[in-house]
Amino acid sequence: TESSLLKKLDRMNDDNALEQHPLDIPRALRAMLDHASSDQNPNLQRWAASGIRHLVLEEERRLTSSANEIANVMAVSPNDVANHRLYESFLPELVSTGGILILCSLMGADDSDTRAHATAALGATLDATRAMDESLANLYDLTGGFAGMPSSATHVQIIRAIVSAGGCSQALSQLFQSAENSVARMGCDFCASLVMPLLEDARGTATLEEGYDPSSRGGGNAADDDDDLGASREAALALASGPCLPSLLSLVRSDRPIALKQAAMESLAAIAMAVGEMTKANPPLTDDAVTFMLEEGTVPLMLHVLEEFDSSSLTTADTPSSRIREAAGIVISAMAICSLDAMMELQSSRTATTIMWSAMNDLTVLPSRLRGDGAPHCLGMLQTAAALLTYSQHDESVTPSERMDRLLEAVDAGAVPVLSKILFTKIDYGAQNKAVGAMKARDAACRMLTALFDIARASHHVDDGVCH
Repeated sequence: TESSLLKKLDRMNDDNALEQHPLDIPRALRAMLDHASSDQNPNLQRWAASGIRHLVLEEERRLTSSANEIANVMAVSPNDVANHRLYESFLPELVSTGGILILCSLMGADDSDTRAHATAALGATLDATRAMDESLANLYDLTGGFAGMPSSATHVQIIRAIVSAGGCSQALSQLFQSAENSVARMGCDFCASLVMPLLEDARGTATLEEGYDPSSRGGGNAADDDDDLGASREAALALASGPCLPSLLSLVRSDRPIALKQAAMESLAAIAMAVGEMTKANPPLTDDAVTFMLEEGTVPLMLHVLEEFDSSSLTTADTPSSRIREAAGIVISAMAICSLDAMMELQSSRTATTIMWSAMNDLTVLPSRLRGDGAPHCLGMLQTAAALLTYSQHDESVTPSERMDRLLEAVDAGAVPVLSKILFTKIDYGAQNKAVGAMKARDAACRMLTALFDIARASHHVDDGVCH
């Protein structure tokens, strides 16, 4: 009966309950999905969605515990490993059985609690499959291929199923727009679970091959992508092209708590950086997304964020304000890469001054708290400043006096000592994850110094016998 089901679901929060009363997880998951897909009883549907999340967490516990047990046996008595069987998870079947599609549809349910439970279940499924894939890969390495899997991609399938089922569209947008901060934060956390690996994994910031397309897999094309980052890029493109983008920007514009703004900004940074890298590799792929981001006023909003969260009052790179500023820098840098219109928008005198002073401050050379590639805190602003100076240098519509203004602004902001510190910072090439960001910072510093010297040299050229 419904009452007995609710009591059992409540007891699932007890850590020892499932150990004392072993549960057939696959059968229970199928039953919960059946109940969740039926809207005849909203209460049952709500509790079924809640129960799915707990079942997913239990499935993760069983598989990781099984993998840990085999690893321990391997360390103590390798000959006994054959007597231990690895737990087989049902979660990979959530894609083929339509479980992800059902949960995505519940994100748009009329009942707010059902929407929240469905979103939580999707987020838990994604986190659980990531942890399980990592556990299986580690076990494979530890046992020499006897147990585990070398490259399980269950969470990749989950992300792509979420994108295909509309999980990055209107239903998620409505969560962002909720008047309740906890609900909006849930939406931001779910969004982050889809795209934040693009910032946190050093591979996510790497330059992509020409013609890259995250949605094209197989077929022998080296530029095709079938890893977790490809799935996250696909999600980022869907988020940038649909109703979620304006809703995230609205969160940043609002007077919501700073922690909620931080969550929205970090997701925007991951989305924008992915769009920027894909634009460099395959411009037609991102045309609609870039145009939409410009139309929604992304660049002016990010400049406003830089002015609102002034770096002069920041003493560490790990506060919500400093993380918001760093995220804004990443977005502006990506937009400058994406669009000539964005670069022209950055050319105004006031904007250029804001960028120069944002790029050169006490936090510039501190390590980033967002990126996993070892980049400095203000890499985004450094790249934007370098691009702005280079564009000014070659744009015929920019007068010599305006170029000199850019040069003086950079010098006044402290460009020379900051750039020198970046150039002379030792790069640990043995640590690939850290070397990537350091080399990007050095590249930006070199381009910026080159532009500064070229502008200074050009200002002393003699034109018609007059020294300028």
